[in-house]
Amino acid sequence: MLREYLDIVLIKDIRMKLGNTYDIYSFTGLDILLGELSLGISFSCDPSKVDERLVEIIKAIKCYRFR
Repeated sequence: MLREYLDIVLIKDIRMKLGNTYDIYSFTGLDILLGELSLGISFSCDPSKVDERLVEIIKAIKCYRFR
């Protein structure tokens, strides 16, 4: 559920609003034995926009993490 919600947020806030992002998605992992949850984000964009997109992705995550 977290992954699906985050995908919607990332597509709306990064791909649709900013453009120049070809694909963006999140993925999660759960290790029950270690009690760890991991989250990853993958995206492809114009190479000249990578740093700008990373900043915006971090902003989007921070904005939605407590909702």
